[in-house]
Amino acid sequence: MPATYSLGRAPMHALSPVMYSLFLETEINFGGEGGLLAELLPNRDFETLGRGTIPGAAAVRSAPDPREPPADPHDFRPWTPIRGAALSIDNASAPFATNPHVLRVRGGAGSGASNPGYWGIAAWLNGWFQLHMYARSARGASLEARLVQDGATLSHARVDVPASGEWQHLKAWLPPTYTHTPRDAASFELVFAPGAAATSEVWLDSVSLRPSNAVGGLFRADIFQMLRGLRPGFVRMPGGNYLEGTGPRTRWDWKATLGPPAARKGHYNSAWGYWVTDAFGVYEMLMLAELLGSEPQLGVYTGFSMGARCVRAASKRASAIRMAPYLTRAAHCTFHMRQVRAAQRVGALRCRRGRSARLRQRRPGRLAVGRQARVDGSRGAVWSAPARDRQ
Repeated sequence: MPATYSLGRAPMHALSPVMYSLFLETEINFGGEGGLLAELLPNRDFETLGRGTIPGAAAVRSAPDPREPPADPHDFRPWTPIRGAALSIDNASAPFATNPHVLRVRGGAGSGASNPGYWGIAAWLNGWFQLHMYARSARGASLEARLVQDGATLSHARVDVPASGEWQHLKAWLPPTYTHTPRDAASFELVFAPGAAATSEVWLDSVSLRPSNAVGGLFRADIFQMLRGLRPGFVRMPGGNYLEGTGPRTRWDWKATLGPPAARKGHYNSAWGYWVTDAFGVYEMLMLAELLGSEPQLGVYTGFSMGARCVRAASKRASAIRMAPYLTRAAHCTFHMRQVRAAQRVGALRCRRGRSARLRQRRPGRLAVGRQARVDGSRGAVWSAPARDRQ
């Protein structure tokens, strides 16, 4: 007997608002830093030190390394010297103890440092850019920050560094100076202004450039609108391989992503082979879900990493003891998401980011415990039962 189907406009029953969701691996192929995040300058804190793939650099290492590669204290790529400037990594003084390396720039008028962005910086008509950076100079320095492409200056601003020898947090807006076709392969330059002495010197750290149209001041408008068009019920972050890493040093640690982005230590993303500054932290993830009108579901580390074989405990009590530190961190993560009294300390960190109000969440505190994984032992990681995904 042939089957008969009837189609109509009237809904038969309501669907769950979280039936359709978004799984976001925040750091894969520079999808977070260099993608969704509005930050335009790779290695803005000079802590990459040659580890892994470097966007815009002439020579790159793209193969993921199961261990954290050794740091090269002479590697400041993709920053390059221009017009005879001398660049070097220095760790004698820094505005943040967590990020001890800074860039020392020496030269005369018109010389300085250039950054190509993540394979080019897009400059659109009437587009402004906001610059934040830390700088110090014993004799003072006048700098010119600008976007250039094919010899044309697209946007620029002057930044004066006081002659105090102390670290200063400096800000500037770069207005557009072009009226023709938008550009998509500009570079950022920071040079000594005209009239500077031939022996001018300045130290730089956390040089950040973002477009004025960043959604919430955090996310690229074009990519954000694409995600918003998916209308996800919840967003699962920060992913699978990126969450677990290949060991304690290379996993994603949510507590390490609290506080000002310039002060975050960063870590080597061994799952995908490049250094991240941890600019896409737990605060940014919660804000992304709120701006999307969605719910956040954060993954928490269970003690197991890629390529690490699970050693089963001799008893349930022994297993509970081994899991206790990770369970405690997961509970703290829930407190931070819910913003209850028990989280006043981490809540204060959120307030210092400029957000004192509670985040709008229908079901705060959703967690994904563990991640997808092979369990037959043929290759990849081997996981125990507590590492399986649960809500």
